[in-house]
Amino acid sequence: MNKKAKLIIFFILILFSQLLLKNLMSSEVNGINDYKLNTDNLGSNYNFTVAGHMYGAPSPSIYPSASFLSNLNKINELKSDFLILLGDFIQHPNQIEIDVFNNLVSEELKIPIFNTPGNHDLGYPELYEKNFGKTFNTFTISQEAYILLNTELSQCNIDGYQASFFSDKLKTYSKNDEILNIFILMHQPLWSINNKPLDIINPWVNGGPYSMSECASFSEQFIPKIKDIAKNKNIYLISGDFGCKNYELGKYPMETFPIFYHKDSNLTYIGTGICENIYDNLINISVNEGTVDLNLISLSKKDMGSIEKYDLNYWKEEFKNDTPKKKKPVKSNSLLERIFTNKYFYLGFILGIGFILVLFFARIVYKLNISN
Repeated sequence: MNKKAKLIIFFILILFSQLLLKNLMSSEVNGINDYKLNTDNLGSNYNFTVAGHMYGAPSPSIYPSASFLSNLNKINELKSDFLILLGDFIQHPNQIEIDVFNNLVSEELKIPIFNTPGNHDLGYPELYEKNFGKTFNTFTISQEAYILLNTELSQCNIDGYQASFFSDKLKTYSKNDEILNIFILMHQPLWSINNKPLDIINPWVNGGPYSMSECASFSEQFIPKIKDIAKNKNIYLISGDFGCKNYELGKYPMETFPIFYHKDSNLTYIGTGICENIYDNLINISVNEGTVDLNLISLSKKDMGSIEKYDLNYWKEEFKNDTPKKKKPVKSNSLLERIFTNKYFYLGFILGIGFILVLFFARIVYKLNISN
């Protein structure tokens, strides 16, 4: 092979390696719909919207909440670059409701949509992953890092592979001097469990109150790390299992805990959720050269004021006469426990004993007849 041929092959290999590297470092992030987010194109000035508990109030309906659907034009007017749903965007996990969501929401908004799955979304995990892909994710835009968690993977804990993923990303982003803001998004507000003074909100959220002992992994493993990182960076912990509180069918006015805000130095805790009442809301978050602004968007004509209004003191006063809900035990995945708490086990056991007794007495009668 002559020198010229070797030189051509050398340049082809360089070009191929550059293309391969570019592909591996792709800035496109897949949403749960058909739209991809190109993080390189956004620059350092952009905005996005977050919405929690989008299906609304419990009902037989196959549609997202009326308050959300009736405000799709308002969401488009915000010109959000992407939408992050904070779990429970479908109520009954089936293909029909998934198709309804795609047709009514995805096609109308025409922007990338992400989701931190809730318990309703993951009723059938295989169905969710088939339609929407992986259940936890991360990406960066300019000076911001986004970590989307799955709080349903291990009931109310972050453990196993997801815990390793989360720890690794926190470490990576904490050491990256270009990252100024870290958004940690999830369905259940695990950040409120065993984390004073925030643990007071536990009885007010949709899935609460959580067991302080059975749901302790987030506060024990990650809150100390997050608080340490917040000494140098702004961190936003945002959850969506809010809105319905002590829901009772037909009760009016409805009890609701639709929005929550608490700021502790560089660490900001936020909750938002829809339950089809006048307090339904979204949060539009604008980022301008690393500066973050939170804008509360009412889905009714009610003037809700600024998000900062809805802090711990506001809700303590609002719910001062509240009767706390009882703690909900975490559902066990133990096979033996599921067997021994299943009524059909005992029914089968009784029928089995009955069948054995019938065979026993039939054998005695048969032997008596033979002997006669």
